[in-house]
Amino acid sequence: MGRGRLGFTLIELLVVIAIIAILAAILFPIFAGAKNRSQMTKCLNNLKQLGNAMRMYSDDNSGRMPYDWPVSTGTSAAKNNWCGCPAAGGWVYPERGQIWRYTRNASIYRCPVDSHRAAVKITSFPAGMTNKDYPLSYSMNHNVAEAIADTLPNPTKRMLLIHENRGESINDFAINDGTFVPGGQDFPGAVHYDGTTLVYLDGHATWKSNKLLRKENTRDW
Repeated sequence: MGRGRLGFTLIELLVVIAIIAILAAILFPIFAGAKNRSQMTKCLNNLKQLGNAMRMYSDDNSGRMPYDWPVSTGTSAAKNNWCGCPAAGGWVYPERGQIWRYTRNASIYRCPVDSHRAAVKITSFPAGMTNKDYPLSYSMNHNVAEAIADTLPNPTKRMLLIHENRGESINDFAINDGTFVPGGQDFPGAVHYDGTTLVYLDGHATWKSNKLLRKENTRDW
């Protein structure tokens, strides 16, 4: 009786390697796509919670929405804005923001996509932190800030909060500073796929393409 063959031939090994490579090429995009969808779902949930908190804030303040930017009181002090951002390029302290009493959860201020991405235009941060730790992903529509919410027209089309880029684009200005000026110095980015997420004044959160958002930027917001 002859001895059984041990091991594999070189051709057999190459075939196995080729099969593994083909499977990896098929499966990796699927896994990456599932992760991206999961992150975007979390982002949409964050926006809905923040939007709800802003409406609760307005209900407790004669219908007026919070500030999108720190407001001078005429002295050296300033009123906090919605997210606790003291100045352009500065750090954000959500627990100091106007809506903190309605959220009590710092994690909802940042999308999972941004957990390891540097907010490159942030120049001031606490000891032990870097711009990769920057805790904010979202900015408030300047046209909604301080307004009486129920008097604003087209609440289904009026953007409340948007997920901005982190300064990767040449068009980004003072990114993730808590305020978004439609048709001015701020432009919608492409954070999720070729678009980004946002929540509207009526409370519904959605994803839209960058192309559509730029078209809407001055028309509806």
